[in-house]
Amino acid sequence: MLKTRNIAVFSISILLTLISNYLGHTNAPFSISATPILIPTIASLLFFISDIKVIPKFLSFIFFIILNDLFIKNFAGGTHDSEGQAWISAFLTIGLLLSLIPILFYFFKKEERKKKFILSALISTVIIYFFMIFSSSFGRSWNIESTYDLRKSKEKGLYISDAVLSDSVIIYQNDTFNVYSSWIEAQEKSVHKTIFREKIISDNHILILKLSGPFRESQYDNPIMYKINDSISRGATHISPSMTVGFNQSKNQLVLAFYHTNWDLIKNISISANTD
Repeated sequence: MLKTRNIAVFSISILLTLISNYLGHTNAPFSISATPILIPTIASLLFFISDIKVIPKFLSFIFFIILNDLFIKNFAGGTHDSEGQAWISAFLTIGLLLSLIPILFYFFKKEERKKKFILSALISTVIIYFFMIFSSSFGRSWNIESTYDLRKSKEKGLYISDAVLSDSVIIYQNDTFNVYSSWIEAQEKSVHKTIFREKIISDNHILILKLSGPFRESQYDNPIMYKINDSISRGATHISPSMTVGFNQSKNQLVLAFYHTNWDLIKNISISANTD
């Protein structure tokens, strides 16, 4: 049976994890920032206060690491982008490194069965490493980039229709660019909310344009920029041989504005779906 001391350690560890993530839910990013303190604290409680054997100590330590990480990604922090995921992983790594202080202190001062301890530590490290790889995208959903290939778009069932353009030629000074292929496809998303990642079709559509013309070696050196459904040129994107524009499927008609890099408007091109 578990001793009162061990029950207290587990209860305090769970309580600290819950409090940290509740505060992270109400005052983000508290639980992310608190991870480098929470994880070493739990490690200290498990290795110094509880008197369970070394293997249960490490298993319990792994349990609380996973519990805190899943709470952050599914409750405290919500859905994160790749940068947010990187911060979560970074603070967890800091917490793990700081946890080495109480764990190594316990190893040198109290642990008698050194080989068993080292083996348990190595196995735990491997488990945590693979968990961090697996959970790196957990709690996230993100758009999957278009294949830029009409045949593949149709094969994947993403193709919706050809795009009808009011004009397919963009001319500025001595540069002429031609849109030779255009279509609309559904936006595919990758979602990692459960154990396995899944692909879904979102409510957004993608307009794909294939252009020919005197493109520069670097996309940012191309003299023409574009923006959709927006009369403000700031924030426009440099054109490239393969271009995509995301939009909500409720939009029946789009207006693609082309600008010179000095923000002069070159022309507007109306785009609609081919319903034939």
